[in-house]
This record gives sequence, C-alpha cells and structure tokens, in this order.
Amino acid sequence: MPLKVIIVGGGISGLCAGVSLSQAGHSVKVLERSKFSNEVGAGITLAPNGVLVLRKMGFDFQRAKGCELANWSTFEGGSLETMSVQDLHKAKERFGAEFYGEVKSQGDECSEMGSKPGISLQLNSKVVRIDPDLGRVELENGTVEEADLVVAADGVHSAIRQRVFGAVDFSARSTNMSAFRFFIPREQMMQLEAGRRLVEWNASHTGATMFVDTTVGMYERYIAWYDVSGGELQNFVCIHPTRTGDRAVGDTRSQLLDEYKHFNQDLVELISLSEKVTSWPLLGCLPLPTWTKGKLVLIGDAAHPMLTFGGQGANQAVEDGGALGVLFRNMSSAAEVPERLALFEQVRHKRASRVQLLSSVRAGNEHLVKEDMKRFMEPGVDIPETFAGRVAHDSG
Repeated sequence: MPLKVIIVGGGISGLCAGVSLSQAGHSVKVLERSKFSNEVGAGITLAPNGVLVLRKMGFDFQRAKGCELANWSTFEGGSLETMSVQDLHKAKERFGAEFYGEVKSQGDECSEMGSKPGISLQLNSKVVRIDPDLGRVELENGTVEEADLVVAADGVHSAIRQRVFGAVDFSARSTNMSAFRFFIPREQMMQLEAGRRLVEWNASHTGATMFVDTTVGMYERYIAWYDVSGGELQNFVCIHPTRTGDRAVGDTRSQLLDEYKHFNQDLVELISLSEKVTSWPLLGCLPLPTWTKGKLVLIGDAAHPMLTFGGQGANQAVEDGGALGVLFRNMSSAAEVPERLALFEQVRHKRASRVQLLSSVRAGNEHLVKEDMKRFMEPGVDIPETFAGRVAHDSG
C-alpha cells in the first residue's frame, strides 16, 4: 500500500529519504523553506558507507564529477612535516566502495529530485506547526497538510526536534568552533607559483589533505583541502576557534587570512586566492534518546548533529534516507507505520549515535568518548581507539 509521505527539509537527508521512499512505491511531498536564490554550494566528503547507499539509489558519481580520494593525509601547518597518512587505495576492496569529494548544491539537487516520478517539491514552504500523532503539518501561509508518515529533515536548527521532546531542550549548541568554507578554481591555483609548489609537493598524497596548527593544544586550527568537480575546483574547509570581539572585525575573507597568517607561507598565499568565503559555527549535540513520535521521525542533522572531525555528517544522513526506503517497502496499511519506525530506530539509532560521539573529537582522541560509546554498542562492534579504527567503524 502506497503511503502519503511529507518530508520537511530538502537537504541531503531529506533528498535521500525522498528518493528512497518514492522508489519503495510511496507518494512523497518535500517541503523546503528556502527559495535557493543565492545558494553557493558546498564541498563534502562521501565515505564508502554513504557511497554504497547512493549507488543503490542510482546516483552517478561520474556524471556528478566526483573525485576519488586515495589518501587522507595530515601535515603540520607551518613546516609541512608529515604527521600521518591514511591510505584509502584499498577502500573499495575493504568496504565495498571508494571515498569521494563532491560539491553539494541543494538547489540543483532539489530541482532534479522534483522531476522524479512519485515526488513533488514545494519551495518557500516554512512549517510552523506539526502534530506528530496525527501526521498534520501547518505551513506559514496557513495551508495544512496531512500524511501517513512525516520525516523531519529540517537540519541542525530543527524546530521539529522540540515537538518530539516538548519542554526538554535538545537544541544544538555552540562548540566555540567555526569553519571558513570556500572554493578555488584549479586553473587559478596553478597560475600561482605557491599553488604549483604545493601541488607538486603533495603529488604523492592525492586525496584529502589536512594542515594542522600544532602550536596550541588539541589542534584547534586546521585547513582541509580536497578536489571536487572533477578536479576543476579545490574545496577548502578551515576549522578555527570562533572569532569574537576585536577578532570578529572585518569581512570574512580578512578574518580567514588573519586566522591562518602563521601557517606555511605557500598555504597563506594559496588561501589568499579565496573570494566567496563563508563562515559557519560548528554546533554539537549529545545523542538524542529517541528520534520518533507518533507518525514523525527525525533524520539527518535534525536527529544527530555532527561535528566535522569524522567527515560523516553527510554519510549518516544518506544512511538514514536509504534505510527508510528499505524498511518501508511492502506496506500492507498505514497502521504499520509505528512498527516500521520502531524498526528504523532500532537499526539506525545506536550506530548513528556512536558516529556522532566519534565526530565530536579530533583524530587520535577517540579514547575521550570511549565511556560514552558503551551505551550504544552492538554485538560484533568494537569501540574504535585509533583514527584507523574510526575509519573502519564509520565506513564499514
């Protein structure tokens, strides 16, 4: 029996849920609050666990110009001395798929999804009220929608999350860390002598490259750099302590250059090519006790906001969406929804919660969340105590 499904949010988790649920035979409507009029797009890393799910949905990495990441290398930000190299060449043999760098353009992805059979897309549709038990959703314009299943994919700032927990506050909170994000065209980078030197120097470590500041504890500053768009664009994510007071003065690009002025000068020259620099606060949240209520389920960042230290935020969102499509196949009636949601939470909650905890600590500090992870362990799963162990846990 086809269900009527409403998905609130057109991000990665919402898009994947929409595609997988429509492929399972259900009628899907996606409500997205944005108009996507000024979207820049963002680079993301996709690990084997996410890649496998996307391929099963029919995602074409070649058409999307995905860039395979063969290594995950870490260097000291000033001297460029090698700190660690995680070889990813055998990822497909070990995990069933590769690591990729991708550009995520939510507007383009929503437009493409909206053209698929069984899915309708409404932009500029802000949800202001929701009744989880009735599956009723009210929009800002007064329109009321009802569904057999409501999927809350409204992101890290989820308003619907509070509808599950009522007066108990499970909002995502500041970690006092932020991220500068920007692209640099490869052609422009290769016109810069410092850019050519860095490319030549890094030729044997193609993939995701990190430059960390070792002058302070816990590596509070680092620059992550990897190819996207078939290598035509270089994606940069620069993590740093959130700038406040006098340090927050000036435009975003000026703040970026000031934050990393003590890094290797070739790196400083390279990031000075940046133009459209955005800054995002990094928000964190402890694992939620449940993701479901009535006909409602939280997924993606609405369910398990993650920091960037494991590169798993997008991948866990993809897993959520894919799991819904699998678990909601062959429905006899809408009365089965609570049972299927309970099964979804059983399959996904402990795994995503472990990944969420691991994502809250930097590589090499996995031991810091060892005790917290014990609550979410499952038979046959070991607690990772190294970065290599984390990669195996998250990607497998």
